[in-house]
Amino acid sequence: MKKENIIDFLAYRNQHHAEETSPAPISKELEQAIKNLIYRLRELGPIPPSN
Repeated sequence: MKKENIIDFLAYRNQHHAEETSPAPISKELEQAIKNLIYRLRELGPIPPSN
C-alpha cells in the first residue's frame, strides 16, 4: 500500500467519523476520583528507576 493511500484513508476516516463520535460526558463522581488520584500520585513524587 502506498503512503498516499494511507493519508487518504486517514483523511476520509477523520472526516466521516468526526461528526458521528462525540465524547461521552464524564460523571462528576469519576471526575472527582481522577482528581484525587492525580493529587495522590503527585504526593508520592517521581517513581524511582528500577535496576
